[in-house]
Order: sequence, then C-alpha cells, then structure tokens
Amino acid sequence: MAVDLKIPDTTIHQRGKGAGGRRLGLSDLGSKIAASVGRSTQFRKFQHTYRDDRVAFVYDCLPDLRRTFAPYQEEILANFDMGIRRQAVRSPHARGKCVDWDDDLLLADGSWVKAGDLVGQDFEIFS
Repeated sequence: MAVDLKIPDTTIHQRGKGAGGRRLGLSDLGSKIAASVGRSTQFRKFQHTYRDDRVAFVYDCLPDLRRTFAPYQEEILANFDMGIRRQAVRSPHARGKCVDWDDDLLLADGSWVKAGDLVGQDFEIFS
C-alpha cells in the first residue's frame, strides 16, 4: 500500500534585526505535518492496517528487507505485537567472535596486524 502525503508549504523566516518574521522550528513543522497527515484517510487506513502487525509491515512495505528476514526475526516482531516488550535474543551468526586469518586487527598500541600473525602470542586489542 502506497500512501501519498501532502505536506503544506513551509516558509522559514529569519528572526533578527528588522526581520519581523516568526521563525518556525522543528516542532512547528512537526505540527503542520501531523495536522496534514492526521486528516488523511489513506494514512489512517495505513495506521490501522499495520498498527498491530509489524511482520505484515515488513513484508508489505519493506520488500528488500523481507528477502533477508529470518524466521527468528519474524518471531521477535510478532512478540512485540503480542505485548511482550522485553526479549532475550540469541545471536545465531556473524556476531564477531571469529576473524579470518588475513583480517587486519587494531592492537591497543595503535598498530595494525594480520590475525594470523598473532597466533600463539599475547596481545591486547580494542573491543
């Protein structure tokens, strides 16, 4: 579902000597956008459709992301929709505990070395 939003024209006037204009800040802009969007029935339909279905939002609105969406990630999003706000999530892959033999590592002294050159040695790295 695509939603076209019309944002009212916003002119930002400089406040200063003799300017006489009112300077619009981010809160003013946010208020104008909220007022415009709040009246949109398309946006209200969009909100109603995805308010309690984050998984559907990913599948419908983020097509590039859904191709890489793992089942455990889907489960995490679904848990939020069921009211579960705190979750412990395992890190199944690529969490950074392993490096390749030829990866460069930054040592605590500021020098760079290949991981393979450190095998069997004591060293300190930044974490």
